[in-house]
Amino acid sequence: MIYELVFCLILISAAQSCEIKNADNDNFDMTKYTGFWYSRYHRPKSYTDKYECFIDSYTAHSKKSADLVTSVFVKEDNERKNYTADVTVSKNVLHLKYNPDSPWSGDYYVLATDEVNFTIVAACAAAGGSEPFMYVAFRNTKPCGKAVAAADHALKKFNLSLKDFVNDCTW
Repeated sequence: MIYELVFCLILISAAQSCEIKNADNDNFDMTKYTGFWYSRYHRPKSYTDKYECFIDSYTAHSKKSADLVTSVFVKEDNERKNYTADVTVSKNVLHLKYNPDSPWSGDYYVLATDEVNFTIVAACAAAGGSEPFMYVAFRNTKPCGKAVAAADHALKKFNLSLKDFVNDCTW
């Protein structure tokens, strides 16, 4: 069963502001979301100029809190780095506070997920600059065709498809 959020998404980008609004959803459960997520697609492209191949590992404490380890290849340093964060959840919003504070701290909206194969997330963290960014992640590095098709189908609600994203990590 696919768990999809009913939402109204408005992305507004200005010189120094970024906003994502969507409808409330009280059914998000961090314990079902826990585990590894391998980010495969990003937008906008400017974000992928600095980073690639994100791996997020969530360890849930409850339905509403978790620890996060993010591993990412930093192009400028030409190496993979790990960052840790505390996660609290309200509705379908992941509030990430990285330690030490980083430009990735912020609110991440889980727009669609089946909790088993794919997740689609949008955020306005400082790392994205003034532009909101989105990513599509999968539970493994080589998602099956069914998982990719399900993610692509979920993106239609945004008038997007995976073709609108940069496939920044082929693993």
